[in-house]
Amino acid sequence: MSDPIRHHYMPRFILGNFVNSSDLLWVRRQGKIFQTGINNVFVKKELNTFIDKKGNKERELEKKYSQIESDTAPITKKIIEFTEKNIYPNISENEKYTWNVFFLHQHSRAPDSFLKLGINSDFDEVWARETENFEKYAGQNNIRVDPEELKRVKDPANFGKFKQNTSVLARKNLGHEVLQILDRRGLAYGIIRNQSDEFIIGDHPFVRLQGTGNLKNPATELWFPISPKVATSPYGKNLDRKLIELTSSQVHLINSTIFEQSNIIASKQRSIIEGLLPQTSP
Repeated sequence: MSDPIRHHYMPRFILGNFVNSSDLLWVRRQGKIFQTGINNVFVKKELNTFIDKKGNKERELEKKYSQIESDTAPITKKIIEFTEKNIYPNISENEKYTWNVFFLHQHSRAPDSFLKLGINSDFDEVWARETENFEKYAGQNNIRVDPEELKRVKDPANFGKFKQNTSVLARKNLGHEVLQILDRRGLAYGIIRNQSDEFIIGDHPFVRLQGTGNLKNPATELWFPISPKVATSPYGKNLDRKLIELTSSQVHLINSTIFEQSNIIASKQRSIIEGLLPQTSP
């Protein structure tokens, strides 16, 4: 079987929870609202592909994500089913660890995740400057550098590939420190009971509420909608679990934040998206 070249940055097992009776999503992208299937959105060609010196394409990160998604999908289904019945999901420690790994990686999967963090906004300038600094250092310390390799590294035509590879490696090697912090936190399960309220999903779907914003603070909440009616968040300390009935104002805050920070959003209903659009004067 050939490696996939279309890489979803929002897993289809999550998107599938937001489809309507026709198995379609309502989507807003670049100012336009339309309906489509889950295979056609939140996807980018070769997003997680590393390109080596010879131009060979390595898709190990995408394979890693596929395995994480396979492990997490049944846990997500359990969380939704139990929470909708107002029952604490029976999540084992192993399942919680699996969920935390998924939660951690999902936070940086959007194509512009690092740009939003300001990490690669000036990549070309930094790459050129650091390459020049290394060239000077090598010359001063009699370090031999392959002229062809140096030419390749200094060629601006290759900067796009280097930027791609840097992002892939950063996603692949996410810090264990954050995972350890998540392991020390419990889980909150948010449920919407108001029939007219529903969550949206976006390419930047995490919303910080309460606390200082630092996940080390047990009071900090970081909500992630996983269905139109259910969201999850780190909560309290390790063994803490809590079912929270979210109010209409809380749902609106989560949705409006996702709307503002995302490039693409999706919903089960068109009206939910339209309700988030700026109101124009008659």
